[in-house]
Amino acid sequence: MRLLLPFVLALLLIPDPARDFAELEAGLLEAETLEIPFHVTAKGAVTVDIRGQLNVRPDSTSLTGVGTFAGRPVDVFLHAGSETMTWGNADTTMTAPRAPHLNEALIVGLTRMGILHNLARLTGAAPPDHADGGVSDWVTLAGFRADSTGIGFDITVSNVPSGTATLTTDPSGHLTERHQRVDFPTGTMHVHERYTNPD
Repeated sequence: MRLLLPFVLALLLIPDPARDFAELEAGLLEAETLEIPFHVTAKGAVTVDIRGQLNVRPDSTSLTGVGTFAGRPVDVFLHAGSETMTWGNADTTMTAPRAPHLNEALIVGLTRMGILHNLARLTGAAPPDHADGGVSDWVTLAGFRADSTGIGFDITVSNVPSGTATLTTDPSGHLTERHQRVDFPTGTMHVHERYTNPD
């Protein structure tokens, strides 16, 4: 048994980015309250500069963002109570019953695709992707790797390879940044998302 102890300790010290990502995502999904300010910029196939905030509370959920998307001004919003949700862009507003998996769609969308994806949907007055369920099966990750900047992985959406990303956390494990390459048929977009005060 004494001979096995150093081996077991060595295994515990081996970096495991897949486990670290799973723990990060699970912690966000289990949190009763989230307040995540963000600043998203992108260049390449689509240019973006949006500042906003994601809030998840026991009685409400919201996602707001103001800035520019593909060269056009945007003022996107999602506000959801226990029964209904309202979303849109500037003067375009849509209302529907609250989607049953709204919080999961927003949080898994943030961790796996980046918050820009659902901001882009709101620019077209569409609700968050897969808010009715199935987001974790729709966007999957593989090729996890650890480097000096954080947790890296490859992204597949609806069985189609769609890009790569690296998440950075602070020493306490809070998400601080995301660098992502998104591959479109028309070109590549490079996205930088910065998050502050993730509690």
